[in-house]
Amino acid sequence: MKQVVNRYKLVFHRYWLFGDYGIAYKTYFGRLVLRFIKKISPSPVPGWYDTHAKHNSVY
Repeated sequence: MKQVVNRYKLVFHRYWLFGDYGIAYKTYFGRLVLRFIKKISPSPVPGWYDTHAKHNSVY
């Protein structure tokens, strides 16, 4: 259970930084950083995340 809670905290921390109303989108420097990350990263920038998913141990 602790692993699930820690993962959830990580998700919300990333959302706080990069989400729809995150810190990165509110500043000019943050938007530049996001643009740079999007260009060099093969994976998507964190943002919206499905928090309604079930853990595989829940039936």
